[in-house]
Amino acid sequence: TILLPHFYTLLTEAMGWRWAMRINAAASCLFLAAAAPFFRVQQEAKTEVDSCIKESDAKPKRCVVLNLRFLCWWLNMFVCFFGYLVPPTLLAEFARKELKLSANLAALSYSLFGVTALITRLLLGCITHAFGGPRRLFFVSQFLVGAFACVLPFCWNAESLLVWSAVYGCGIGPIIALVSVVLSDLFGTKDLAMYHGCSRT
Repeated sequence: TILLPHFYTLLTEAMGWRWAMRINAAASCLFLAAAAPFFRVQQEAKTEVDSCIKESDAKPKRCVVLNLRFLCWWLNMFVCFFGYLVPPTLLAEFARKELKLSANLAALSYSLFGVTALITRLLLGCITHAFGGPRRLFFVSQFLVGAFACVLPFCWNAESLLVWSAVYGCGIGPIIALVSVVLSDLFGTKDLAMYHGCSRT
């Protein structure tokens, strides 16, 4: 959020956007290839007992789609992630056209909510404990982000926009960081990967 945009800007200005995309893709492939051995799943040797398990003993997995609790969670995620990206996407245009601010102030508003989101994540353990658990903090963060998304059009100058950016960043930090924690709390850790993947679909 803070460093990468400046790096991409410098890389694009130096080599053009085509080579910037190629370098970015090559770096991503290199890191994925280097990390691949760590994600190997060790297969256990099959025993005679495993081969003799009857079909009646095998428990069918619950379908995620039929889980009403997960459907409510998925709808929550859909609305949340559909909406929380809108203010950052339109922030620069709003600052330049509506508030008549300079490009530097518009960039500062972006950087500010990135910094406050990072600080919130660093202090996430203490903040979660103060709120009484990850679910409560997640709900409060979603409510804060939704409320401040509605407040954005009422910012009238640079100072109010910077305050908005700082508070918005504080709300965004826990939402992104606590998804896996809340899913684990709701559905357990055994099928966490499946629930996490379906919630982002």
